[in-house]
Amino acid sequence: MMHEHGTRLPLLIAGLLTAALVAQAIAFADDVHRYPAHSARAVDGDTVRVSLRLGFDLEMVDVPLRINGIDTAELRGGTAELKAHARDARDCVNQWLESAGDELVAVIVGKGKYGRTLGDLEASGERLTDMLVAARLAVRYDGGSRAPLQDEHRRDARARRLAGVTGCETPNA
Repeated sequence: MMHEHGTRLPLLIAGLLTAALVAQAIAFADDVHRYPAHSARAVDGDTVRVSLRLGFDLEMVDVPLRINGIDTAELRGGTAELKAHARDARDCVNQWLESAGDELVAVIVGKGKYGRTLGDLEASGERLTDMLVAARLAVRYDGGSRAPLQDEHRRDARARRLAGVTGCETPNA
């Protein structure tokens, strides 16, 4: 004969375990990690190699970080105008990284489809993505097809050229 508590206890334990697993899954769904960063350099306008201080004297060195939420023109392929636009984006990122100094923080949001770490960089309250979009060196990108973005890159390259802006300057309207 089984006691009344004997049938309820396994159900209670199963319910508590399920609740804990669901809570953990929810917590990790919006998991964002912030790490002090250094030794950063731009590979192109939307990829940076950076070293991250994880704490407890642990460090990840030379991590390829895909800047999440934006796309910049490609350094290879495309027209001369788009390649120049891509070089401007890369050079702007390097300029921004240099000015960030010891205040650089990597905001890691996950892994991308090619295994690269996804995230953003910030310094002094400014996000790299926001600066690049404002300077018309990057366009917002959600991970879909990049083909339609080429027209936006051409438009932005022309607007910057007509405004006579260089580096990280922001063209008017």
